[in-house]
Amino acid sequence: MDRAACSVLKRPLDAVSEGRSGYSMSSLREIEIALSQQLEAGDARIAEVRRELKEAQAVRRELSDDLNYIQRRLAGEKQEDLFRERLARKRRKSESKQDAAE
Repeated sequence: MDRAACSVLKRPLDAVSEGRSGYSMSSLREIEIALSQQLEAGDARIAEVRRELKEAQAVRRELSDDLNYIQRRLAGEKQEDLFRERLARKRRKSESKQDAAE
């Protein structure tokens, strides 16, 4: 929780009735607004981190594929065979996306 939300929650109690203390309705509304804003900010941050994670995972997949290609070439596999395999993978991936869309 961020400091702004904590300071809202730590506000002094009001005199409510008959010498009792508590939060007035206006204080409760202010606290509600502050907490709602904090939740919205948290949700926005979570969405941003998810996007960043998705991008990082895509970069990692590409690097892993590149490394695998280089290692296989170093092991003596033919470039043409690896290209055919890559094209077949792309076709399967494209077909599975089309099937999922239907």
